[in-house]
Amino acid sequence: MATKTELLPRDIVPPKIIKYTKNQRITRFYTYIPYPEWFKVQMKPIFEHHRKINEGFTFMMVDPNHKNTSIGSIYCELTPKHMSKGTQIPIFGWLQAESKEIAEHLLLHVEKFVKDRGYQDLRGPLNMPKMFGWGAQADFYDCPMYWETPHNSSKIPKWIEECGYTPDTEYITLELTELLEVKNPYPELEIVSYPIDALFANQDMMRKLHHLIERNFSGFLPDVSTDENRYKEMGKMLKETGHGEDFYILAINKDTQDLVAFIVEVPNIFEQWAGKELSTVVVDTVIVDEKYRGAYFFFFLFNEIYTKLAPKGIDNVLSGLIWAKNIPAMKTFSKIGKPVQKTAVFQKKV
Repeated sequence: MATKTELLPRDIVPPKIIKYTKNQRITRFYTYIPYPEWFKVQMKPIFEHHRKINEGFTFMMVDPNHKNTSIGSIYCELTPKHMSKGTQIPIFGWLQAESKEIAEHLLLHVEKFVKDRGYQDLRGPLNMPKMFGWGAQADFYDCPMYWETPHNSSKIPKWIEECGYTPDTEYITLELTELLEVKNPYPELEIVSYPIDALFANQDMMRKLHHLIERNFSGFLPDVSTDENRYKEMGKMLKETGHGEDFYILAINKDTQDLVAFIVEVPNIFEQWAGKELSTVVVDTVIVDEKYRGAYFFFFLFNEIYTKLAPKGIDNVLSGLIWAKNIPAMKTFSKIGKPVQKTAVFQKKV
């Protein structure tokens, strides 16, 4: 007669992976991800909108032996509005798993999914949209939740690498703690910012801004978002602060009316989601025309924004994601800050 112990393996149903397309509900995804409830409530409509317009696929591994409880998840975009070194390749993100074996099953499943559709590479983790973090958190695991900063178990980057992925890009985030008092080194430049509605209504200025971005974000960068709606969505968020013009600066040549510099900082809305007062901003984009680089011009522009925001209680500034191999940017930000986060993006031939 067979014992209960001998019968047990036959009674166990193997975990299964379920694919969800952009139009299918993924309630269990939000139940499982290890984030605070206030975060999940706020991120859900943002992520749902993103995966629909980008035709994203969500995969969840569930345990049939426990009412199909989620034990892992991963997200994939085949043709993301995202460029890596000038190339558009499939990306994965939102990798959560209870074990290395589950993470490996999910990654292998997505690799086959990508390969079967004619693609050769897979890159991630990129928790799209960008506000939720590029890369796997690889250090400073006790840091608060910041815009663009992922939060994951310390095991995740190790598991990804052990599944055959190569660490391709390292990003550093710095807290900017030291102000450098600098006067405007270029008196021929006018420093301006308009109310958000006025900025987006100024078609000539928006054209100049898009041209400045295209001219300076070249194909060598390891990760670039090409979503044209990103700045509109950012503008909407800044407008909701009631003083959106304080979060950005434009530098314009008085004689030629050329736009030569643009800096925008974004509120760390995770503080507001958690019911706290807004005190932190993240430097999202810094562009300075090559003719005006140097002479500590960035520090002058940075101080101009800080001077507007500090009286409103916003006095904690982060650099945002800086590519560790972007030596000029690292040197610039390191003069006034200290690292508070490190993330890594991986890539693999499939």
